[in-house]
Amino acid sequence: MKKFLIGFSLAAISSVAAGAGELVPVFQEHFSKCKSSVIQGGYFSEDYYFNSGEHSDNDGWYSRNTYVSERAIKFSAKTKQGGYAITPALSFASATASKVVVRFRAQTWAHKDDMVEMCVQVEGDASTMQKVDADASTNISNRSEEPFELTFTNVPDGAQLRFGVAKKEGAAVDRCFLSDIVVLEERESVDAPAIHTSAGYHHFADIMVGNDSEMNTIKVEALGLSSDIEIKLPAQESNFTIAKKDWNPRSGGTLEINFTPLRAGHMEECVNIVAGEASSTFILTGNAKVYTPVADAASNVSEQSFTANWHRVAGLDRVELCVYTKEKGALKATDLMFSKYIEGKSNNRALEIFNGTGNDVSLDGYRLLMENNGAGGFTFGEYAFEADAVVPAGGTFTVCNANFNAVRDIADVTIGFNNGGYANIMTFTGDDAIGLFAPDGRLIDALGYESTDVNDEVSGNWGQDKSFYRKTSVYMPSDKFRIEQWNIHPMDYFEGYGSHALDATGDVIREIKRIDITDGATSADITGIPADTPCFYTVQGYSAEFKTLVSQEIEVGNASAGIDDVTIDNTATEQAAYDIAGRRVDAASAKGVVIVRYSDGTARKVLR
Repeated sequence: MKKFLIGFSLAAISSVAAGAGELVPVFQEHFSKCKSSVIQGGYFSEDYYFNSGEHSDNDGWYSRNTYVSERAIKFSAKTKQGGYAITPALSFASATASKVVVRFRAQTWAHKDDMVEMCVQVEGDASTMQKVDADASTNISNRSEEPFELTFTNVPDGAQLRFGVAKKEGAAVDRCFLSDIVVLEERESVDAPAIHTSAGYHHFADIMVGNDSEMNTIKVEALGLSSDIEIKLPAQESNFTIAKKDWNPRSGGTLEINFTPLRAGHMEECVNIVAGEASSTFILTGNAKVYTPVADAASNVSEQSFTANWHRVAGLDRVELCVYTKEKGALKATDLMFSKYIEGKSNNRALEIFNGTGNDVSLDGYRLLMENNGAGGFTFGEYAFEADAVVPAGGTFTVCNANFNAVRDIADVTIGFNNGGYANIMTFTGDDAIGLFAPDGRLIDALGYESTDVNDEVSGNWGQDKSFYRKTSVYMPSDKFRIEQWNIHPMDYFEGYGSHALDATGDVIREIKRIDITDGATSADITGIPADTPCFYTVQGYSAEFKTLVSQEIEVGNASAGIDDVTIDNTATEQAAYDIAGRRVDAASAKGVVIVRYSDGTARKVLR
């Protein structure tokens, strides 16, 4: 990290310089009201202008071409450059502050076209301008790093500071982020107790409940305290743990923070630092996910009962057990569903929706929504179908990017940049799940893994450079993505776009029981299942308002697959054992119904 001083040697200045007075905070701005669904913004923030008072901790900012980011502001857009922001008037203890220290965080957008220096000056006096290398900084994305620090001399009371950007040689764009501004005045004495922090916000990366997160740090500095500092979290069961390091109860030190989520979802907690009348706050956020419970083989299997088993995982409030049979029959869709997804080079984006219900379906009230850069939740790029749009029985409805030349002439709807810019539904990338919503607001079908689904076994870029085609055996939409329902093709594959069909017949699922288990159990006894009919089960976890992916399917083995019991000579010896699918198994370790063949040539079912 580089620090720049004017009129002094190039060195960091401590809070208390030798032989000098105290550095007292006179202005703090953490932009704590600024929120974005994408950390550090991006294209998606460039229609969301920063508005003083509404988005700042202090009213009175003046800005140009400045946008809301995540607890920061963003200068400039691709087409609107030269952004800057001017602070409210600063109040000093005397008519002229002999020494003013300004600490702040600044970081350019990580793009080859953005190479920026952050420029700071006393407004109206260009001779005071100082620069820092924001292009080399990561102190906003990682607020455990030190902020920049600049020193100004002889600053008049009521002055304002201007923060702006300057492009480096060869740069095309000057986008840059700014946050955590603290202005300190050197005074002979402290007239009131004060507490300030090195950051007003920390965001933790997505983690799985039960796993260790990274550790963030924040520095706390205090002056003139008459009582010890207390650290107060808002909840008795906080999702964050805080430990003190090199701590002085009257002057502060370093706080080490970890994210320890109790369940899935977005967590946000405000930490209060209090000592008598002095106080300060900082915000902690993080996204947590839970693993999908793993279904185990059934035990205690008989023809009409069994015990379902699974591994419970941390962070689940309950588990839902679904028991069902499969019968050969005619396939008929229960609702509209996605049938194709194409994510190709450049603007090659397309979707296909299939109607296998047997009746024409009006799209009036149906909507498409997607994630915002894999941020979780279907909150972005809303597309509402025209009221007169209809998907005929057995037909499809197709939507594509207007610049997807290969298919735009056959698509039912084309969506261009003018239809919402970077926010339209046809700007999805490989980490954006897409949802099809019914007129009543229900999520009918999900295409892709949501951020809350992503774990060690599921890539966040599940759909990058791929075409997904729904298998013709799938007749039921699903509000959680099930990869086994799809065939995957390479980038820009679009053969047959605009047409889809169900198999005439196939496995029709008949649900027998759906049971909620909330007491932490890892098994459930199931009775009353149909005799001589193969049964199956899956488990799915629920955590807060989120639910996991569905577990793998378990075949119970309660049916004999057509092999009847036979009478045998008790002196015959076992020769081999098979499961009901005819696969050779180890008779000693096999569980459930096993078909055993004996030395006299007979066979019978045996319950292990």
